[in-house]
Amino acid sequence: MTVQELEQFIILDELNSTIDRLLSSKRSASLSPLRILEAGCGSLSHLHLQEDDHITGIDISQKQLDRNPHLSERILGDIQIYDFPPRSFDLIVCFWVLEHVSNPSAALYKFIPALKDDGILVIGVPNVMSVKGLITKFTPHWLHVWIYRYVFNYKLAGIDDNAPFHTTMRLAIAPDAILKFAKENSCVVTYFSTFEDYRQEELRQKLKLTRQVWTVLKGIVQGLTLGKIKADSTSYTVVLEKKVA
Repeated sequence: MTVQELEQFIILDELNSTIDRLLSSKRSASLSPLRILEAGCGSLSHLHLQEDDHITGIDISQKQLDRNPHLSERILGDIQIYDFPPRSFDLIVCFWVLEHVSNPSAALYKFIPALKDDGILVIGVPNVMSVKGLITKFTPHWLHVWIYRYVFNYKLAGIDDNAPFHTTMRLAIAPDAILKFAKENSCVVTYFSTFEDYRQEELRQKLKLTRQVWTVLKGIVQGLTLGKIKADSTSYTVVLEKKVA
């Protein structure tokens, strides 16, 4: 396991612990299973949810929905326009999805009314304000597929609804934008963490960038952009709690 893979494992474990803590009181107070929405669920779940939770998955790909064995209910739909029942979910999880939609703000504004009072919204996205994020934003999809196939050796890349998917990387998913969204929608930031994606580390190894060279490059990026763009903080996760007005 690489350093970055270990870091992501630790962050995911911390994230799961945070969510378990936030949901524990809801579980003890509820006589029925918690209702959870996996928004853009794809074929797997990133969080450790309980078997008796009622998990609804929504995705634009029927193939991805069919591949996900953890769902209690499947919705073929677009999170940007789908009207969820108001105050219907205890937890909404949106992992590695918002970077692929043309209007992530529209999706976020669909999530808030769908949450119950004191409901939880968990978001995991690439950091558009990173070198990797900006390169991804301004390069064509065919290049992403080529890199997955011939650099990362993922032969199914771009085939049969497999990653990489088309990316938009709107500025609305930048960390500052998400934190501003939280404040404007009466949400409390309970957890926030940035990290370097393991694929970037894998690419650094293939390019034979030593630790010393990488440290220098990070410093150059930091200096030239006055700290606005990061070289190593390529992704982040955030947990928001919807508070009753």
